Amino acid sequence: MSRTSWNALSLWVAALACLLSSPAGAVTIDMVTVGNPGNANDTGGSGIGRVDYSYQIGKYDVTIG
Repeated sequence: MSRTSWNALSLWVAALACLLSSPAGAVTIDMVTVGNPGNANDTGGSGIGRVDYSYQIGKYDVTIG
């Protein structure tokens, strides 16, 4: 197994362990939709900023505190 495959597998195992170790419904994270598919790049010369798809992101900051 390649190192990349091993890292991906390790990440999935860790995520699954986190899900199984906490009671169902213990945490609810409010999400919002972000995106304007097909929007233009930034005009400041960087050429970045275009998002060709919509995605979900957490509504609030999450900290360990």
